[in-house]
Amino acid sequence: MLSEKALYTVEEILERNGGILPLSKSAVYKLIREKKIPSRRLGKRVFILGSFISELAGGSTSGVSK
Repeated sequence: MLSEKALYTVEEILERNGGILPLSKSAVYKLIREKKIPSRRLGKRVFILGSFISELAGGSTSGVSK
């Protein structure tokens, strides 16, 4: 399980890296582009909001589909 942070990189949330999303990296970026995963861009880097990760960990999957 991920520790509580404000922002996560895409790599951190991928299940193969110990995260909670069982999706490919390209699928995550596609969902970010479609505004289905809330994110913030800092420079060239993309971060997923920690509040969204907390919701997913709590069982709510609203807005995200495989």
